[in-house]
Amino acid sequence: FNIASSREVSTMLEMLFYLLPADTRPGPNTSSLLLHLLMVSAAASSLAMSRLGVEAWKWLDVPILRLAGLLHDIGKPLDPVKHVKSSVEEAKRLLEGLIPPELLDVLIGLVRAHHSERLPEDSRVVDQYVGKLFRLGAEEMHSILRCADHMMTGIDRVSRLVSAIVEGRLDGVAPEHLKEVLVEARKALEELGGMLQREGIGAATPREALEKLYSGSEHAKGVYARILSSREGVEIVARVSELLAKLLSMPRTRMFESELEKILASEWPPRSCKLCFADEIPIGLAVVDIGGIQAGLSESFKLRSLSGFSILVDYVTLALAPYAITLYGSPPEALVFAGGGTIHAIVPLQEKVEDVEKKIRGYICEVVGARPEYRLALTGISVRVGVGRFTSPLYTRVVEEAYARAFRASLQPAKADRDVEKKMYGFVSTLVSSLARPCDSCGRRPAVVSYYSDRLCLVCAARYRISDLLGYSVGDVKSGREGIRVKLLKVAGLWDSLRVEQKYVSATGFDVLEAIAEGCGCISSTNYAVLKCDGNVMGLFMASSLTATMYFERSVRIDLATKNALNRLMGYLAGKIVGQKSGREARWASGLLSAFVLGFMYAGGDDVLLILPAKIALPVAAFLAYEFSAETGFSASLSVGVAAAPTKHNIWWCLEAATVLLDEVAKKEARRPAIEALKKASVVEPVGFIAFDYSDGWGLNGSRAKTRHEEMQRDGVTIQPLPVLAWQGRPGLLDMLLALLKGDVVVVLPKDSEGDRSVERALYEVIDAFALGEAEVYAKSVYARVARAISRAVAGFGEWRKNLDWMALSLLDLLATAEDERLKRVIDLLLKVYSSNRSGKVLPLADLYLVYKYARGD
Repeated sequence: FNIASSREVSTMLEMLFYLLPADTRPGPNTSSLLLHLLMVSAAASSLAMSRLGVEAWKWLDVPILRLAGLLHDIGKPLDPVKHVKSSVEEAKRLLEGLIPPELLDVLIGLVRAHHSERLPEDSRVVDQYVGKLFRLGAEEMHSILRCADHMMTGIDRVSRLVSAIVEGRLDGVAPEHLKEVLVEARKALEELGGMLQREGIGAATPREALEKLYSGSEHAKGVYARILSSREGVEIVARVSELLAKLLSMPRTRMFESELEKILASEWPPRSCKLCFADEIPIGLAVVDIGGIQAGLSESFKLRSLSGFSILVDYVTLALAPYAITLYGSPPEALVFAGGGTIHAIVPLQEKVEDVEKKIRGYICEVVGARPEYRLALTGISVRVGVGRFTSPLYTRVVEEAYARAFRASLQPAKADRDVEKKMYGFVSTLVSSLARPCDSCGRRPAVVSYYSDRLCLVCAARYRISDLLGYSVGDVKSGREGIRVKLLKVAGLWDSLRVEQKYVSATGFDVLEAIAEGCGCISSTNYAVLKCDGNVMGLFMASSLTATMYFERSVRIDLATKNALNRLMGYLAGKIVGQKSGREARWASGLLSAFVLGFMYAGGDDVLLILPAKIALPVAAFLAYEFSAETGFSASLSVGVAAAPTKHNIWWCLEAATVLLDEVAKKEARRPAIEALKKASVVEPVGFIAFDYSDGWGLNGSRAKTRHEEMQRDGVTIQPLPVLAWQGRPGLLDMLLALLKGDVVVVLPKDSEGDRSVERALYEVIDAFALGEAEVYAKSVYARVARAISRAVAGFGEWRKNLDWMALSLLDLLATAEDERLKRVIDLLLKVYSSNRSGKVLPLADLYLVYKYARGD
């Protein structure tokens, strides 16, 4: 397990995913060999199960077809030309001695014949075992494997797109942002076709030359090799590849996709599938959508309940629901994607689609409801299941159909139990009558049980229990065993060195929020911050994926981008601890790492929820937004909402404020540039937007955060949301943070790897300065001088808006007399914004004040 889950193995798998194509012929190709092998295995086993029905478990047909699907093209990286022979050899090498010889002979026969339309005599080994080990004969198993291979190939290839572009069949339905790329792609393809003609490929037209190239014949490969040996040939092939990649990545209209579907429909379903199945092909794509996550996260006033709920949602998405799908009959490799509350899996259709959806929902409900605390803790969560048939060669259409069916109806995991639960609450409410008080955690349901010093409803008590078991339990007599988060701190050697138990654990439980706010006692911060992230126009980003590989790659890329950004930050802190066994930096790094372990709530897909010390919230927000975009190759961006408050402040209010700042401030601004980048298939700039606010002793909730932002905008004292990096003459959050620390630096989107490393160094430098308290000292000095100058400028005036000119003049006067370089840089930044803003006079004094508050952390 340690080897399989190591970073080296995951890096190697990622490289193999990108470097090994399923189609090794010259021509346009987006398919991944690893994904192709998994999908063929899943499709073959699903087709066999549909054919065998309830008796599938009695025979070895399904296991052998699964293995044949996984290994049928395994030799392609070793010998792309004679890959069938090399696949047979590799299958023998891998399985010899692991499975009985007679089963190995059957499997080898299937792999050897998967490219043959007629089954050779030496591949009919299985016939002698029919009725003993197998239910299906050699012909049927051969047909099923070929059908699965051709289906998963057809839904993942784009070679027909070349002919459609050259013929101009898509010109009339292309949206405006695609027309220019289509014209350029046609010119480049015709130029490549002409070059192939001149090199002697034996074609009358450029289009015919391109078709011969994609045929994969030895002569065509030789011609292609000669073209790639010249600089001109390399340049034109690179140009064609770039334009086709753009075309595949850009958003498309419904009309454009319909025309493309018509072009591809002539070869769908594949001929081998028509021969194997007279009616509809009996496999589909199941989409499981776990809804109500955000509502559940926003329900609790207490961190324990919030943590227990978020941990359980991840557990359901990544473990319980996929396991439930295998109970229906899909193998583990049928799981195309799982993350962010969404699961895609290939499933057999042994009955009506409605019945398949009902059964999968039933299995999920059964698995999740096996433990009463899970069933109660997930109250309010809905599980929707939809199944789309593979009736279209466009994977996006299959996904679209599945989602359309999923959202027609939903099923609560504990529907039957909710009626019992309502009766129970009714009974308890009647019993305690007017003495009943609301739950200390959610404030919605009646409190009926005690948990440490809190009075809780049954739902929140279940979430507390899960939080203890999987998270915060310190292993006392009441909770029974240590939680995973506490174990992590102890394994890392952080628990004892920070004396967490002595300071934050008492008879009333573990005061997690205070431990997080103070960086487990290692930084001078007494307030906590809620940091919430979400990707920009992710629905459009995913919908522009044309093939299965593109959809899978983008899903995984987005999911890994959030997790890799968090891992990189934690790795940086861990490196400080290892590199400096003692000392101030090692101590604050230990404290912050512990706070991250305790405050990590959720990271799935493009969603992140963190509770962290307020002092380092803004540097971390900038770091996560930048690293997320960098991990996606700057093809996607992240918006962040941050709200900070004292530990006595209601955490639900703070979460609500962060949500409003994210959705109604940051994402609202980020939408337009993100869509423009998708339309042009270019890097997204800016890499993200951040909106933030800070409680000043009054209650900071969603409505208050929105009102404050509107007031600051009206008064012209904010430019929020701030881009992470400078954009269109607008300073970024990183610029504002760096202005307090070092020379006049404007950080823009990097153009190369050295620029990327430079931005990373700046982000790490800011995190260090804020954690060590250096930024607090500088911010306090700068803000005090600016505040005095502003106070003198507006003395006697009623409205800020009318006096921005006076404020700017006072800052200009201060700039002329100031000796502190940091003060000069901050004033210069403020005045640049004031002089360059096109939509009206803006002097971002409120943003400076909030940065000062975050730098103090109290």
